[in-house]
Amino acid sequence: MKKLFLSFLIIFVSLISVAQEATPNQEETDNYGWSRRISFIFGAGPSIITNSIYSDAVINKADNTVKLEKSGKLKTSLSLGIMFTPFVSDVKREVKTIENKNVETKTFYEHYPRGISFALFMNPIDISSINTTQSSAVDLGLGLGYRSGDFTFLLTTEFFSVRQPRDYFVNQYSNNATKYSIDGNIQSSIDLTDNTIYKGKMIAAIGFKLAYTFDIAKTFYSRSQAK
Repeated sequence: MKKLFLSFLIIFVSLISVAQEATPNQEETDNYGWSRRISFIFGAGPSIITNSIYSDAVINKADNTVKLEKSGKLKTSLSLGIMFTPFVSDVKREVKTIENKNVETKTFYEHYPRGISFALFMNPIDISSINTTQSSAVDLGLGLGYRSGDFTFLLTTEFFSVRQPRDYFVNQYSNNATKYSIDGNIQSSIDLTDNTIYKGKMIAAIGFKLAYTFDIAKTFYSRSQAK
């Protein structure tokens, strides 16, 4: 359900962006850049998990020993977010017009957000997952980067919520040579939903993303000027 909602939101935002005017008219340029300092973004990139995490525990059918192995730390995701760019740059533009068969050149300036930017990512779609069926999407991500035009390169810190085996279970079975027994009875499977074995754990990841900016603010501003 979460992934379906995000997919719908991506398509909706994309349609809004396509509906924008290709070039802002002269009347809107004075405020155009300032209104775009807060923007919606769509980013993608890899990250490295800083914590030690484990794949789902399984039982070897040959000898009933528990197999508990560490999971890979590389993770890639697509993320929706909000970005703030505090600084605005002036861009000089010249437009040629024809009035009474005379060609006139008008010069004006447009204002574009550019430079250091701050981003907040929420609930992305995972491209690659850590090797556990009990992982969840990123709950929160923070980014710091540089914006130029509609693209921004960001260094990110992301936080994941993952169900992991409790410390006692790791200490007892991480040697991959111990049989799993309950009340002296050897077990052939492990209940991954058992809260006495697993618990929720917050883990962090550090990485980078290339983000694209959706000019939603520009669209709303253009429509307001057209009324």
